[in-house]
Amino acid sequence: MNTNALFGVADKLSRTVIILSILVVLISSIILYIVITKTIINPLKTLNEAANNISQGRLEHIESSTSKDEIGDLFRSFAEMSLNLKSSTEQIEELAYFDNLTGLPNKVTFFETIGRLIERSEKNQRKLAVIFFDLDNFKNINDGLGHQMGDLLLMHVGTRIKDCLRDNDLISNLNEVYSLQGSHLISRMGGDEFALILSDLTQKDEARKIAVRILTELARPFLLDSHEIYIGASVGLALYPDNGDTPE
Repeated sequence: MNTNALFGVADKLSRTVIILSILVVLISSIILYIVITKTIINPLKTLNEAANNISQGRLEHIESSTSKDEIGDLFRSFAEMSLNLKSSTEQIEELAYFDNLTGLPNKVTFFETIGRLIERSEKNQRKLAVIFFDLDNFKNINDGLGHQMGDLLLMHVGTRIKDCLRDNDLISNLNEVYSLQGSHLISRMGGDEFALILSDLTQKDEARKIAVRILTELARPFLLDSHEIYIGASVGLALYPDNGDTPE
């Protein structure tokens, strides 16, 4: 074989080696990019999106990573932080919308809910009633037996009012407040005052019957720490649309 032929073979061989080397580098780069994207870039993007959601109050569930590296640790920390923030937010909302003593919806929830229930009653052509209860001589309980006993009595009053209604009808948690699942709401308005919203009524007399039932229950004695306490209530009742068409 002459020199020119040898140089030709060597040139082809070198070209082949160069092409193969370039292909190996390209394939390695693609594989490396896929691995880095899957293990680092995409998780970091997910974490960045989660951080933005958390900062804006959107506390969606973050899937915890099973990997044992630093990114897996970050995922687990973000998931735990989001869960804790969501729990704290729910607790704050509960405090804002529910009475801390009785667990019943408070005055804020009452006025927010009644407005929406009025709209629903207007749409469904149904009646809505508000029954307002003011305990009689409650001050005497606080003065004679102490505020702790007064608080205990208020808790039992709230329970008795609830027991006069079906659980399926009651709006009793935040999800039901937001979605209006249920037609009735019992609220502690403050002090010794309670209010009851009854919606989706077909007859005026339905509200009167419930008010009488509750008054009868409140007239029965309360047994609190060996004390037998008798306490009644004064009541007022208003109907929508007969007596008004606004929450106030």
